[in-house]
Amino acid sequence: MKTEDAKEIIACLPKGRTVYPYHRDRYAVQLLEFVVNDEVSISELRSSDFGKLLCRPAVKNVVASCGSGNLSRDDLAKAWPLDVEVYRLSLTRWGPECEKDWDRWGYQTSRPGQNLVLQLNFSNAHNEAYGKIVKSKDNSPFAFYGHPVVQRDWHTLAWARLDIDLDGGSALIEELQSDWVRYSRTAAEYAQKVLTGANGEEAQKDIVFDGQTMDAKAVCAYYRDVVAPHAKLWDEAMLSAAIWFLVSELGIGQIYLHDHETGCKLKNVTFSQPPRSLYTKLPQRFCFQKIKQGPDFLFEKPDRRLRKLMKSEDLAFWRLVI
Repeated sequence: MKTEDAKEIIACLPKGRTVYPYHRDRYAVQLLEFVVNDEVSISELRSSDFGKLLCRPAVKNVVASCGSGNLSRDDLAKAWPLDVEVYRLSLTRWGPECEKDWDRWGYQTSRPGQNLVLQLNFSNAHNEAYGKIVKSKDNSPFAFYGHPVVQRDWHTLAWARLDIDLDGGSALIEELQSDWVRYSRTAAEYAQKVLTGANGEEAQKDIVFDGQTMDAKAVCAYYRDVVAPHAKLWDEAMLSAAIWFLVSELGIGQIYLHDHETGCKLKNVTFSQPPRSLYTKLPQRFCFQKIKQGPDFLFEKPDRRLRKLMKSEDLAFWRLVI
């Protein structure tokens, strides 16, 4: 998307903290809230593209209590468990300021221009626990600052890069990613080896990870007790937040996501490919449909790589229509 469009979206939206509460299967409730205007027949819903959502635990009990055979938005509002993670959302931009400086491999975008980035940030509850093992407020050993993460104060669990066409009412989710889960897990695994001497050296009580010295036991406990619950949720929560943002804040009705193979070919990703499940199983759970055509804006000025893909039988995207 154009740099000025990304800037305009950020400028028009509320500044400060945007809270996004999430619990397991919240995405199912949220999607149903989008497609249920006031009230809809459960049998009609069950036979639609969103029928599989009725089987999710967060929705199942609500459906069972609907004696009328219809499901309303008021019914869905009851689907809140006691255990909820509270995240904070923020926005930034990713990509070159000038389109002539665009590099497909370097920026991992499908076309020249920028992406809008939706960041899913930890709450203060996490930050307090994290601050007990990492004293530096400037650099985190669990974040890579060459990626679109919050640089100070907040800590980014995950992000979604978005290419948006406001005029056409469509968007492409370019990427879903979390460095924090991967790096903190690696640190905990290393800490366990250091504590037991399993790394071939004498057992130690501290580790040095990404240049920072940390208590090994505290790192293990931090990942086990604090990060692990987020590790089970982050992909689901991030995609859910991206859909909520696109639909509720921008009025986008068609949302696309890369198929794993097409995305890697289009963005020239040959090494360190993203987890396949993010671009296969995850969109299936969210009721995306696999199709042969991507968003129209992507094909307006196709370059050589895209033209080659357009001729291929393997071209595929995931699409969600709200």
